[in-house]
Amino acid sequence: MNQGQRLLFILISTALVAGIVTLLMYSSQPDYVVLFRDLGPGESGEVVDKLEEMGIPYRISAGGTQIEVPQSALHRARMQLAQEGLPPQGQGFEVFDQNNFGLTSFLQEVNYQRALQGELERTISQMKEIKSARVHLVLPKEELFLEEEKPPTASVVLELRSGSRLSASQIEAIAQLVANGVEGLDPTRVAIVDQAGNILASGSGEEGSFLSLPQLTATQLEVKKEVEESLTQRVQSMLESALGYQKAVVRVSADLDFERREGEKESFQPVTGGEGVVRSLQEMEEEYQGGGQAPGGVPGVASNIPIYAGEPESESESSSYSKRESTTNYEVNRFLERYASAPGEIKRLSVAVLVDSSLSPAEVEKIEGVVRGAVGINPERGDMVIVESLPFSQDFLAEEREALAAQRRMELITLLGKYGILALLVLVLYSLGRRILTAVTAPEEVTAEVYEELEEREGFEEKLQPVRPAELSPEEKAKLEVQKHMENEIRRLVQDNPEDAARLIRNWLAEE
Repeated sequence: MNQGQRLLFILISTALVAGIVTLLMYSSQPDYVVLFRDLGPGESGEVVDKLEEMGIPYRISAGGTQIEVPQSALHRARMQLAQEGLPPQGQGFEVFDQNNFGLTSFLQEVNYQRALQGELERTISQMKEIKSARVHLVLPKEELFLEEEKPPTASVVLELRSGSRLSASQIEAIAQLVANGVEGLDPTRVAIVDQAGNILASGSGEEGSFLSLPQLTATQLEVKKEVEESLTQRVQSMLESALGYQKAVVRVSADLDFERREGEKESFQPVTGGEGVVRSLQEMEEEYQGGGQAPGGVPGVASNIPIYAGEPESESESSSYSKRESTTNYEVNRFLERYASAPGEIKRLSVAVLVDSSLSPAEVEKIEGVVRGAVGINPERGDMVIVESLPFSQDFLAEEREALAAQRRMELITLLGKYGILALLVLVLYSLGRRILTAVTAPEEVTAEVYEELEEREGFEEKLQPVRPAELSPEEKAKLEVQKHMENEIRRLVQDNPEDAARLIRNWLAEE
């Protein structure tokens, strides 16, 4: 091996070793995962100092607000940092872990309120949409008289994550959580505000304080959308199961009544037929028999003048008087009806269905009947269903197939690019190394025919006279001397190591 071959062998060997070392370093590098995100500068500094004490490698990203650790050390780091109270999330009931003797009752109440606020802040911050929370409680003192007591109130300030938004149910859940954590607190007296100053709950103590007018309108539109999507999905899935994928298009429009009605209706029904519940019964009966004049007559003085002696009596064989009165009072039939209608009642439905033109009119009519039953069409409300058959375009199917094929090609290219480069590097290094090892490996066997042929050539060359030009330049003379020297070295090599020379010649012939 001459000097050039040695240099080439050293370079290729160095490149091969460097590639293998780089590959091993890249494969052995740990995968970093997020430990904490959205941290403040002070919180990040405390966490980093503790990680350095624990000897856990870390990486800071996102402008210092995000800390990453190796995946193998993630759980250990979180447990140890949690024991140290990092990152700080407010002080809870651990404030009472310290034995502070001599504190006044006022300081004890202040510590209790601070601890309660801290625990509520921690609980609210567990929601994925919320980055941090601050809770302020107002707990009035107990008064001697009930009418002098004031109700407790609470204020919550939320810092939402970027791009996050709280729904109405989540806002109400936060209010209910705070109210159930504080004795005597009404959920309607919890005011909730986000970091932009938007009022999420007014805390006025009135019903509906969780939603402002814009939020209420947005909620109504969301409910309307959910109803329409639910009915559309119900009909769409049913038709696609019967007709095939993308063989029907369904659209539903729903008009909802969001008015809330509450009332009381009272009606009275008279007693008919002498039936009912007797409330009071009064009966009076008079009866008179005798020869005298029966009481009665025309009202006035003349009928009440007595008859004196000597006056003729009216002829009458007998006298009789009878009077009977009966008064019955019945309970009046009273009907009291209280009613309340929940908002969101469907006032009217309009359903439009498009099917492929390959269906017959009879099949289209059957589909209309099935759709009416699926969505609950009520003709009294003015609901409407329209089913039409039209030829469907097949262009979107070809576009979907092309998009799917392109996605698969990109996945395949990504996979090949990921592992193909590594395989190509290994193949190139292996091929170069094999060539070098083949060139420098000494031959072990040689045939007798090649050896005899070399001897014959050597004897023939000795008989020949070297041909020299008449005049040679100094450069040509130098080249000729080098060539002669190389010929002598080759002869000496053949004489000393005929087997090696034969193997080298065989390799050259094989390469050609």
